[in-house]
Amino acid sequence: MPLNITSSLDGLMDKVGSNMTMVLYQFNHYIDVEKNTLQNISTYINNSSPVGVAVGHPAGYAIPMLIIIYAIYSVLLALSAIQVLIILHSGVYLFRSDRGEGRGRPRTRPFVSIIIPVKNEAMDVVEKAIRNVTGLSYPKDRYEVLVVSDDGPETFSKIKSLVDKYAELYGIKMAAVNRTRPVGYKGGAINYGVKLARGELIMVLDADTEVPSDYLEHAVSYIEAGYDMVGAVYRGRPAIPSATSKAIKVVYDVFNEIIILGRFLSRRNWGFSMVMGTNFVVRREALMRVGGLCHCTADDMDLSLKIKMSGGKVAIMREVTAVSEVTSTYMALKAQNIRWSSNDSIILRRYAGRILRSKMSIVDKMDLMLWLTKYPLLSLGGLSIFISIILSVFGIILPPLYVLVLEGINMALLVGFLGLMIATARKMGYPIHTTIISLATMSVMGFSISFAILYHYIEAMFKDLEWIYTPKGSKAMLQVNGLLMEKILTAIFIVLSIALFIMGYYMAFIYSSVGAIIMILTMRRAR
Repeated sequence: MPLNITSSLDGLMDKVGSNMTMVLYQFNHYIDVEKNTLQNISTYINNSSPVGVAVGHPAGYAIPMLIIIYAIYSVLLALSAIQVLIILHSGVYLFRSDRGEGRGRPRTRPFVSIIIPVKNEAMDVVEKAIRNVTGLSYPKDRYEVLVVSDDGPETFSKIKSLVDKYAELYGIKMAAVNRTRPVGYKGGAINYGVKLARGELIMVLDADTEVPSDYLEHAVSYIEAGYDMVGAVYRGRPAIPSATSKAIKVVYDVFNEIIILGRFLSRRNWGFSMVMGTNFVVRREALMRVGGLCHCTADDMDLSLKIKMSGGKVAIMREVTAVSEVTSTYMALKAQNIRWSSNDSIILRRYAGRILRSKMSIVDKMDLMLWLTKYPLLSLGGLSIFISIILSVFGIILPPLYVLVLEGINMALLVGFLGLMIATARKMGYPIHTTIISLATMSVMGFSISFAILYHYIEAMFKDLEWIYTPKGSKAMLQVNGLLMEKILTAIFIVLSIALFIMGYYMAFIYSSVGAIIMILTMRRAR
């Protein structure tokens, strides 16, 4: 028995010793891993390589290319972070503001001339616009309505009959005028109407935009407070009910609330705020001082800027909201955003020198220049996929630290931006799930549109573009062409995906496949 006990104890001690040896080995291995990890992190942070961390050493020809890519990408990331910070800043002020607060009723009732420019509009749209302004609570003898038509004789005759009917029915001074030489786009039509108008104040209203009955009272109260031009944000009204039009409406409504109204509320005494051309009221004196509206596609941006540069003030009313038709299809959304982005580029080309030489403060100049360069940053998502593919092909595991930090900052800001969008939408009455679905839908379409936006933005830097018509209502459903760029990009992504998979670049294959899937989803939605 003693011998058996001794043998058992010896066996137990051997097992304990073996286990202790294993524990010590694992502990030492853990220490080694920790040291190696810390050493790798330290090496990465202190790495002087301009290309970051790579599998092997990139070929000599690749290094200059990677340095240029990092430089361009870093600038875009930095500008993107600044733009998102500006949006978040506007959102904070928006939440501090009470939508219902008002300036009260105006002390005076200056005479107002309401100008409604029309061209190729359906008769029911024109009639709805006329009926809308007859419902204003402003004294009927203190405003007139001028419908300026750029249509042919037959269409103009129908418009004139409508105007005459409502003028007699409501006892309001109304007139329909036809331009025999319709030059200068919408701005030219408005300037033509101003020459015939008698009002001390000029109100411009798109045919597909409706304003509440007390719109003019609030506008006049802002004019009395010293503003030269005032407008209101609009809520979207899809002409064609669909999942696409619903997503566009939700995102447009929330965006307008943040980047138009919120921007103004955060910049009462500095910076640049734009009044949208769908609805606004301007002093005749201020309009004449800046030479009227431009004969260009960017008439609303141009006018807002000229009034700002002349020392005037513009405002966005928070007490009232207009209603305007929004695009209902992908093709219409694309056309509209190409025009808007091109307008920014045109204004930047025309006014950059004057802005920099003006007496505006440095902060105002920077704010204005950032506003005019916002659209190219929408292409960052699409460009980042191509950048990721290039980096993967060259075996880059991690970009340089400064690029990684900028990417992290942008990701954090984008999370905040999504939170702001959802919170604002909820405040406006949209359910969270509706907002998330709408944001996802618009993100997919926005990715596809971003390439066309970038192309036309650059094109407009060198020449004025023709007016890009935004099809609305039933006309939008008839537009099925115009997907050439989307088809080319889809083909590029698919061919790239196949080639990258065959060559064994699996991460690059994933990036390219994501691009192909997004483009295919967009084209399916565009049908």
